[in-house]
Amino acid sequence: MTSPTPTAPTKPVVRAADPRTARTRAAIVTGYASLLRDGNCDVSVRDVVTAAGISRASFYTHFDGVNEVALILVREMFAGLGAEYLDERLRTGYRTSEAVRAGQERLADAFWERRATLAPLLEGGQAAATYIEIVRAFAATIEQLLRHDLSRIPAGIDPYLAAVAIANTLVGLLSAWITGSIDADRDLVVDHLIAMLPAWVSQPDSPA
Repeated sequence: MTSPTPTAPTKPVVRAADPRTARTRAAIVTGYASLLRDGNCDVSVRDVVTAAGISRASFYTHFDGVNEVALILVREMFAGLGAEYLDERLRTGYRTSEAVRAGQERLADAFWERRATLAPLLEGGQAAATYIEIVRAFAATIEQLLRHDLSRIPAGIDPYLAAVAIANTLVGLLSAWITGSIDADRDLVVDHLIAMLPAWVSQPDSPA
């Protein structure tokens, strides 16, 4: 009796992601952003679905609420700031005190310009959870930047933990500023953002 010929294992069928999902999510985020640009500070789900041209059911298929959409814009903001920083480092080749200040100015300006989006997130019923999400998003960008220059990190310092600590410190001050909890002008806020950075982050390089 002959043994049966073994058959090749069946490969799992990999289905491509439905492009309609990506389009709908993009329409929601774009619609939300357009409402903010038009000066609408209190954006509702009804506003977003009208701007995006979708139904409420479709919105809730992708997001739990407008705060979740806002956090996507926050992550994009941090990613953009990180890209600007890396581009500047590539142009100069080293870190200057001017570059350090410029980076913190961009951060402060980004928070202030988006205060209509950020302040409601930081003052609403889910403020504590949202604050943590903002810190996580910022920490992810900071960690990426730190790993581009590992030689600057002191021995025993974990890049991720350092990124979380830095993000929490800076977001704490910026959150208080844009929500009116503190009375300070932009230059004073930037001064303190720089002062609160670890020395190994803020210290300029010596050009070769």
